[in-house]
Amino acid sequence: MSFRIGKFWPNELASDIARMNFDIQVFDAANLPRWIYAWQLQRSASGRALPSSSLRMNFEFGTELALMVTIAERSGKTSVFNAGLPCNAQMILATARQRTGLPPQLADVRYAAATESLYMADGSPRDFEALLLETG
Repeated sequence: MSFRIGKFWPNELASDIARMNFDIQVFDAANLPRWIYAWQLQRSASGRALPSSSLRMNFEFGTELALMVTIAERSGKTSVFNAGLPCNAQMILATARQRTGLPPQLADVRYAAATESLYMADGSPRDFEALLLETG
C-alpha cells in the first residue's frame, strides 16, 4: 500500500489556522499503533503558508492506516480529527470554511485532475485549507 500527499491548497482569504499537523497511524504485526509524524503546515506572522514538501510513503500490502489531523488556530483553539484511510482512494481533506464554520460540501467544490486545481463551483475564493491525499 502506498500513501501520498500530492498537493496543498492554502486558504485564498485570511486564515485563522496557525498550524496543521498530519500524522499517520500504522498498526504493526502485533496490532500495536505506531505514529509517523508525516506533514506540517505553519503560517508565518505575515500570514504566508509554509507547508512541508509533498510526501510519499510505501507500506506492506494489507497495512491498516489511520490519520490524525491537529489544527491550531491563532486564537489558541486546537481541534483534532481522526479517521481510517481507505485503500485505492483519492481524497481531499479540507478544514472548516470561514463563512460557515463547517467543511465544504461536495456540491460547492470542483477538482480538475489534469491541473490539480481545487476551486469553488460558484467562482468565489476558496475559504478553507485543503490537502490532496492518495492511497494505493
